[in-house]
Amino acid sequence: MVGVDPSKELLKLAANNAPKAKLIHAGAEDLSQHLEPEQFDAVVSITAIQNFTDLEKGLDEVKKMGKCTCKYCLTFLKASPRVALIEQAIAARFHVVDRAEEEHDIILLLSKTA
Repeated sequence: MVGVDPSKELLKLAANNAPKAKLIHAGAEDLSQHLEPEQFDAVVSITAIQNFTDLEKGLDEVKKMGKCTCKYCLTFLKASPRVALIEQAIAARFHVVDRAEEEHDIILLLSKTA
């Protein structure tokens, strides 16, 4: 398991909860500086996309990390003023398998291709 976060405080919490995980202090936009592409079977991003500094680059990096058969679960805040932009950017890069909404988040299950 690999965890990536730009917050050192959240990485400290992750280290306590998953001591065997490889933890990387970075943003999504910089994933390929720290990880080899196409190495993951599943990629999960929980309530982070609305915080990407560069939405398009961050999503491209997230997509690049998954194998061709990778399954992605990406969530983001419904209250973000960027919701429409985020959904459009995701739809341009991924195949949306399923979409759900809960109280605070939009949850997308994705694949690289249909």
